[in-house]
Amino acid sequence: MQDNKKNNKPKVVILGAGFAGIRCARNLLKHARGETKITLVDQNMYHTFFPSLYELATFHVSGTKEGKRNEFHIAREMSAIHLKNIFDEKHVDLVKGIIENVDFSTQEVFLRGGRILPYDYLVIALGSETFYYGIKNLEMFSYGLKTIDDAMNIRDTIHELFFRKDPQEDIHIVVGGGGFTGTEFAGELMGYARRLARMAKRNESKTHITIVEASSFLLPGAMERVQVLAKERLKKLHVRILFNTRIEDVEKDCVIVSGGKKIPHDILVWTAGIKASSTLSHLTGVDFKEKSCLAVNTKLQLPYENVFAAGDNSYCIDPATGTALPLTAPAAISHGEYAARNILHLARGEDLEDFTFSFPGFSVPIGGKWAIAQYKGFVICGFLGWFGKELVMLQYFLSILPFPKALFHWLRAMVFYMRND
Repeated sequence: MQDNKKNNKPKVVILGAGFAGIRCARNLLKHARGETKITLVDQNMYHTFFPSLYELATFHVSGTKEGKRNEFHIAREMSAIHLKNIFDEKHVDLVKGIIENVDFSTQEVFLRGGRILPYDYLVIALGSETFYYGIKNLEMFSYGLKTIDDAMNIRDTIHELFFRKDPQEDIHIVVGGGGFTGTEFAGELMGYARRLARMAKRNESKTHITIVEASSFLLPGAMERVQVLAKERLKKLHVRILFNTRIEDVEKDCVIVSGGKKIPHDILVWTAGIKASSTLSHLTGVDFKEKSCLAVNTKLQLPYENVFAAGDNSYCIDPATGTALPLTAPAAISHGEYAARNILHLARGEDLEDFTFSFPGFSVPIGGKWAIAQYKGFVICGFLGWFGKELVMLQYFLSILPFPKALFHWLRAMVFYMRND
């Protein structure tokens, strides 16, 4: 590698600016000491901060027309962090493009429009998309909550509904899935719905929010105590929860669940499924596992030594449990770190590291300044749980942004969304 250092730096191409891709690029910048040429490709020029999408889907604006337009702009910026704020373009080549295919034999990435990117090392971290499990008409009559545009569409549709529908009629909002996204969204949605009801001069009791969950508990993977606390909190917020209930079919104005029962809906938000990006289906010479993820070895490599899959694209077995890791942000960040390490090990002729993962815990906000935090067996709920969530967010922003930008972004988001509570 030292021979190539001046004139022929190894080219590292990272596909995707999600949690895994950003972390991989940041770690390469930190530890490669200028030994590699990094190219980051994404269809957007921003990094989507997924943990705030539920806030984006329920934020309230007020004031003048100009003020409202400014608030929409701020809200979007809270979830869309521009890549130029994260990377100096002198050190990372930022490419906006849609990936069409990869030729592993010639080591080239093909972008829509004809551009070709050669690579020496490749990291595939294209993220995930909503998965509908083949449920009849679900995609047609529901909203996903996976992108910034999804969140804005949900918010605008709910807002319009409260002013379009007759004040004497009930409003039914159904959330498919009681996982982390569904629980966070339903908890925050109740506050948004109450504001809209007051603005539209509607009786608040005519708004009904229902979570439909196929299992017998909320928040899969959480401790039982956390699951119980989440259920109690949602019930206190008057969110109805239907456990052991599967959605089998969807019609324009109702959800058909197990046993043929019909649940009315004006809006159905589906949060219960994700799968790896459909772009991966164009790849040949690779193996696929559950949820269209790519099979990798213990070093996160595909069948090609210089190609790694990370984040929601990687079917990675947790060595501690022998089961596949869930498609979560902490796992994706850890994937990105290991992919960067092993690229540098390869380039320097060193032994590669086996991927290991230690679950860091989580904090799930459920309406207002209230959250449940679980960390190494300890559980904190209420305002302290919410504040813990804010500190975790600050820690993440500090890991990807310069200190002044990270602090400004965190404070701006916290103050902006606190007005919703």
